[in-house]
Amino acid sequence: MAKTLLVDDESTHNFLNTTLLNLIGETDVEARISGLEALQFLEECNANNTFPDIIFLDLNLAGMNGFEFLEHFEKKFNQKKSSVIVLTNSILESDKEEAFKYKSVLDFWSKPLTRDKLTDLFQRIEVEK
Repeated sequence: MAKTLLVDDESTHNFLNTTLLNLIGETDVEARISGLEALQFLEECNANNTFPDIIFLDLNLAGMNGFEFLEHFEKKFNQKKSSVIVLTNSILESDKEEAFKYKSVLDFWSKPLTRDKLTDLFQRIEVEK
């Protein structure tokens, strides 16, 4: 079972994505509504050796945006093996190009999260292990 972190400042998206992930039954889900809260949560995970396998990250977060989160994440936790999936409303090619500059970013998806996307992701992660 994968451990998953959702980082999105829209509580409705977190609720729907958590529900979908729980229905599929492939993951243990935590959600945070800001990049700062997510980094604090990851500090706890690091201390407890319970780091998430997958992080779904929105780019358009209040306060610390997704790129700022990625910058802090990679500096602080570069040895960890979390796969970051950017899950955003952005359709800008420049955002996609910027996201893939970070080594932890596995993919760039447009919202919404779907069962098909998750099925493909879990199969892909199994193959990579």
